[in-house]
Amino acid sequence: MKYLKVYESFNQESVNDLIVYHGGENILTDDNLIDKPLFTTNELESVNWYLRRSGDISWLTTMSITINNPLTCNNKEEFKNKWIPIIDESGINYSFKDYGQGWSFESYDIIKNGGYIENNINDLIYIDKFVEIAKKNGYDGIIGYDTMENYTIKIFIPFYKRNIKIISSERIQFH
Repeated sequence: MKYLKVYESFNQESVNDLIVYHGGENILTDDNLIDKPLFTTNELESVNWYLRRSGDISWLTTMSITINNPLTCNNKEEFKNKWIPIIDESGINYSFKDYGQGWSFESYDIIKNGGYIENNINDLIYIDKFVEIAKKNGYDGIIGYDTMENYTIKIFIPFYKRNIKIISSERIQFH
């Protein structure tokens, strides 16, 4: 079992009109953007990892986002106090283990709902009920690190499309 690690505190309380990037297989425009959480990063060099995962032809979208009240996870206590109540109210099946210095979280409900890794807390956004309860508790997004790249990529996940302004979408082709 993997331990959830937080390499540095990321106490960013909010972001306002932050320029971020999204790499994916579909073009994103203001017209086709849906009111679902969206993974983004403010590190252009890091978005290449996402672009390559999307296939031979990908879309790099540049946007401006605002997250006023983010759900964050800077340590075990913050996870237990902020995330666990939302997870419990959402009815998600999970395992949480406290190892003193380290801790682990795992939920196969993430995989069942389209997420990628059962111990990636950010993939809880693929569970609609989790996002619904997080919104009900006043959160309008997540600010943290992507676990798929060893917690090295800062991520910003706005929950509402009203908090996203598309600047451009560029078609990227890998050979």
